[in-house]
Order: sequence, then C-alpha cells, then structure tokens
Amino acid sequence: MQTRSRSSGNLVYEPDIDKLEKQLKQKRNSERDSEEGEPSVTNSQERIPTNSPKSVISSSTSCASALRNLFDMGDQQPIQRVPTLRELAALDLALQPLCITYTDVEAPFEFKSGFIHLLPKFHGLPGEDPHRYLNEFHMACSLMRPQGVTDEQVKLRAFPFTLVDRAKDWLYCLPAGSVTTWLDMKRHFLEKYFPAHKVSNIRKEISGIRQNSDESLYEYRERFSRLVASCPHHGIESHMLVQYFYEGLNDLERHVIDAASGGSLMNKTTDDANTLIESMAASAQKTGIRDPRVRKVAEVAQSSSRISSIEQILDSTNQHCRN
Repeated sequence: MQTRSRSSGNLVYEPDIDKLEKQLKQKRNSERDSEEGEPSVTNSQERIPTNSPKSVISSSTSCASALRNLFDMGDQQPIQRVPTLRELAALDLALQPLCITYTDVEAPFEFKSGFIHLLPKFHGLPGEDPHRYLNEFHMACSLMRPQGVTDEQVKLRAFPFTLVDRAKDWLYCLPAGSVTTWLDMKRHFLEKYFPAHKVSNIRKEISGIRQNSDESLYEYRERFSRLVASCPHHGIESHMLVQYFYEGLNDLERHVIDAASGGSLMNKTTDDANTLIESMAASAQKTGIRDPRVRKVAEVAQSSSRISSIEQILDSTNQHCRN
C-alpha cells in the first residue's frame, strides 16, 4: 500500500534558484535594516565577502577618498611661490607713505593759499636759525584755529609746506610712520638741524663773550641776547648769564655799571642786575655812545663831552631805579 504525501499548499515553481535566493536575501536584509534603523546599503556592504568584486571596489573607493583628504590638507597650506629676479626688480607703483601719521579730525578743514604764503620757509642751510624758524612757524599757526581741530593737528599738516630744497628731502627720508605728534616732529627737526655739538659751541660762546671795541653797551647787550635766544636749552642759569655778560664788558663800561650799582654789580640780585643793565643799555641807545677800547691822544680833548654823557646816563639810571 502506497502512502501519498500531502502538502499544506500549492508550490510555485521557480526555475532560477539563484535569483530567488538573492531576492529572499534582499528581503530579509531589508526587514532587518528596518528593524535596526540602519540603511540597508551599509549592512549589505558589511556582509560583502572580502574576495568579492564589490569588496575590491569598496576598497578602491576608500583609497580614493583618503587620497582626496591628503590633497585637501595640502591645499590648506599652499607652497609659497618664489618671485623671479625680474619681479623683484620691478618698480613698486604703490604710493610710499610719509613719515607723518595724521589723526582723524572732528571737522574737515583746508589751508587757504593766503595762510600757506604766511608760513616761514626753511631750506636747511648751515646759516639758518632753526629756533627762530620754529618761533615764526608757531606764530603763523596760531592764526589758524579751525573749530574742532587742535593746534598740534594744524602744525603737523602745515609743517611740510614750510620746508624747501634740502629740508624737504630730509623730510621724505624719515621712516614711514615715525612721527605721530608735533613733539616727535620737533625732536626729529632739532636733532637734524641743531645737534648736540651746536649746543656745546653756543655755551662756549656765551661764557666767553666779549664787548667789541666799536660796540656800544646797547649793541653788546643785543648781541648777547640774540646768542642766548639762539639756544633756548643752553642750560645756563640766569645768574651765570649776568656774570658772563658783566665779565665781557670793557673796562670803562664795567666801571660805569659798578658806579651806577652803588659799588659793584655783583652786590645786586639777579633781577636787579638785569634791570640796571637794561636801563643803561636803553640810555646808551638814545645817546649813541660808543667806547673804543684803545683811545688815542687826539681823543683826550673829547673826554669832557664823554664824561658829560656818562653823567647823563647815571642820572637817568638813578632816576629810573628810584621810580
């Protein structure tokens, strides 16, 4: 007796077993990916055999990605290009900056042509007096006071207009940005045109000054004052200035001043001595008296008029001191 197996349902015939297996595997992978929340492609790549063609392609892709990363890192640090000799010798057409760094002003302003013509000129010649130039420059800039602009800003902007010839060349040779204030500009200017050896020479001239034989007391006083003013930072105290002036007088003028001071000028204070000298110098200017150091015999006849003039100076000086 033969037994017949029974099936629970109809079977579907599939001639391509490999295709069916692949479809079932993809279905199982898709269900597993949906349960784990990961892309199916990732899991499928993880389960690809190492000796399969897909594994080789994946490895090649990883190598290409790694090479791209290396090239990207190289792009972040580019190799600097070395310029050629022709490029190094080429002219720089950019505007060269000046030594002065100008600060911003609250309100715009401009210099009128009339103001520029009032500015003193400095050429940088050996015989020029830089201190006198600075005084004249200060007086000219005091006339220009725009609203919202400081005196320092006016001076820094007006200073280049005053320089001519060698002095202008000197300004252009200063390092860029080396001047930010007027004090910086003044320091550079005096270091160039009034160096330390000039200060030393003027100190020697002041201490060794002598009245000339054909020079009146007024002219001697004026020459001494100009010499002192030519070096404001001479560092000589006021009482020493009086002493140097007194020691440089000729004998007759010194005796006259001693007589007017009541014995000796050295017995007076510095202020009183200066007052007496100024008074006697003003009187000498009015009378026009000159005292030659060497007197000839023919001039003895004129001594009476000379004495009379000296007496007038003494009377005028004493009257001024009493007032």
